[in-house]
Amino acid sequence: MFNQEYGPQASGQETVNTYTVEQGDTFYFIACFYNIVLDDLLEANPWVDPDTLAPGQVLRIPVSLPSANCPLGANTYFVQKGDTFFSISKKFGISLSTLLRANAGINPDGLLIGQSLCIPTTWSIYRNETLGAAFSYPFRWRRIDPSRYAGIDGFFEIFCVAEETLEEACKTEVFHKHKPYGSMPEITTVTVQGRTSRLVYPSEDQPHEMRGQAVLITGYAVPLLVSGALYHYLVLRADKEHMRGIIHSFRFLTSETAPLTE
Repeated sequence: MFNQEYGPQASGQETVNTYTVEQGDTFYFIACFYNIVLDDLLEANPWVDPDTLAPGQVLRIPVSLPSANCPLGANTYFVQKGDTFFSISKKFGISLSTLLRANAGINPDGLLIGQSLCIPTTWSIYRNETLGAAFSYPFRWRRIDPSRYAGIDGFFEIFCVAEETLEEACKTEVFHKHKPYGSMPEITTVTVQGRTSRLVYPSEDQPHEMRGQAVLITGYAVPLLVSGALYHYLVLRADKEHMRGIIHSFRFLTSETAPLTE
C-alpha cells in the first residue's frame, strides 16, 4: 500500500515476454528458470503440446501480479527492457548482494519485463535544530535546500507556520484553492508526542505535479521563536509512499516522549 512503483507495469501497460526453446528444454525447466508456476506457463501457451516441445518454438512467459510483500520502507520496481540486477543496483545506489538478498526467489538470469522487484531502502537521519525536529529519510535523496531533500522516488519538505490553531493550519495547507491534495483528501487525526495532529493523504484527483504529496501537521509544545516571530505548527510534506516510514521515525528534539501513534 505504501510502496513506490516504477516502470511501465505501474501504469497498466501490457508487456509480452517470450522465450525461444532450446534443445533439452521442458516446460518444467523453463518454469523453474523464471520462477513461475508451471500451470501459468502452460495456460499462457495453449497451442503448444508440452510433450512435443521442440527447439525454435517461441513461448509466452507470463509475468506474475505485482508483489505486495515488500517490507515497510522498501520500494517496488518493475523491470524494464535492458535491465539487469547489476544495472538496477546501480540505479538505486545499493550493492548487488543487497538487491539479490531482497529478491532471493528470483533468478537474476531470468528477469522479465514487467516483473516486480523489492528495492530495499537504507535510511539516513535528518536533523533540523532550528525547527527542533529529526526523522529518517532514504539515504539516496539529495539536499535541494536546508528543508527539502528529493530523489527519483520521492521527497520531503519541512517548515513551520504561524497559524495558532490546528484547524487553521490544516485549512491553509490542505484546502488551498489549487487543491494540492485533490478534492477529497483523506484526513486522519494522529498523536505526535502527546499533541493532536493531522495526517493527510491525497485523493485520486491530486494534480500530477504534486508527485503524490502527503502532509503531517503537528504542533509545538511551546511556540517556536524564529527571527522574532512565533510559530505554532510544524508542517512535514513527503510523497505518500515514504510518508509512513518518515513519520514513524519523527521526533521533536526538545521532547523525550513517544513518537507518532495512530
